[in-house]
Amino acid sequence: DNMAAAWSGSWDTVVRNCVFAGNYVTGSDKCSGITFPTQMKVSGCVIDDSSDSRCLTATVGQMFRDFANGDFRPLPGGVLFNKGVTPSISTAFDLAGNPRIFGKTIDIGCYECQTQPRTVILMR
Repeated sequence: DNMAAAWSGSWDTVVRNCVFAGNYVTGSDKCSGITFPTQMKVSGCVIDDSSDSRCLTATVGQMFRDFANGDFRPLPGGVLFNKGVTPSISTAFDLAGNPRIFGKTIDIGCYECQTQPRTVILMR
C-alpha cells in the first residue's frame, strides 16, 4: 500500500504547483477528497476531483504521460504543462535532474516536461 500526506503547523504555509491525483481507498473508490483549511494559501495546483475549488480539476489522462505505469511526467501541452506559478524556486532541477524551467514557465508537479507539444499545420 502506498500513502502520502502533507502537514503544516502554520497558517502561513503556501501549497504551490502541486498535483493531487490517484488518492483512492481501494481500486477506483476515491477517498473523501483532499481538503485544505480555508486559511491555507493554495496556488497553481491540480486535483483529480472537485474537492477544492482553489485547484484546477483534470483527469490523470490530462495530466501525466502514463499514470497507470508510474510515468508522472507532464503530458506535453496538458494541464500541467507551463501552468505553474513561478515563485523564487528553491532548486534549478526537477526530480529527474532536468532543468526546472523548460519553456515559458515552470510546470505543475515535481517534473518538468522537456519537450514542446507538437503543432500540426494542415494545408489545403
